[in-house]
Amino acid sequence: MCVRHIDGLSDCRGLTVIIDCGYNTGLFQGSRRLLEYGECTRIGEEAMDQRIRRVLSLQLASLLLVSVGVYVVWGGGAAKAAWFGVFIATTNTLLIAWRMRPNNKAPGKPANLNEFIRSWLERYLLVGILLALGLGSLKLLPLSLLSGFILGQLIWILAPLTIKET
Repeated sequence: MCVRHIDGLSDCRGLTVIIDCGYNTGLFQGSRRLLEYGECTRIGEEAMDQRIRRVLSLQLASLLLVSVGVYVVWGGGAAKAAWFGVFIATTNTLLIAWRMRPNNKAPGKPANLNEFIRSWLERYLLVGILLALGLGSLKLLPLSLLSGFILGQLIWILAPLTIKET
C-alpha cells in the first residue's frame, strides 16, 4: 500500500518516512530501497520543515486578517485581544520551530524523551504566561483573546490540507 513518493523514493508510506527514521535506522517497510540514517533524517526534516513554514505563514497572515476583521465588526478592544491570541499561538509555533532546528540536536542523535518533555513544558509555560499577561496585566477581552488563540491553533489542523503531496 504505497501512497506517496518522496525525492524519487517509491513505496514509502506517508508518515513512515518521518516516524520510522529515528527508530528503524532508515529501513522502511514496503520500500524498494534501503536508506542510510542521515538520508532518512534529511527527508523527514525537509517534510516537517515545510509544514512548520506553512503553519507559520498562515498564522502570520491570520494575525493581520483576524485583527482587521475583528476591528471592523467589534472594534479596537476586541481586535487587540484577538491579535494577541493569534500572537500567542504563533509564538508557540516559533518555539517549536526553534526546537526542531538541526543546530539544536547533536549530530546523528535522534531526539529523546527528555528533550520532548522539556520542549512540551517550555511551550506550556510560555502559553500560560502569555495568556495570564493578556488577561491579567493587559486586561484584554477574554472571549476575543481565547478565540484568537483557538484560531491560531486551528491553523495546525488546516495547514497540512494546503500542502500538495508529491
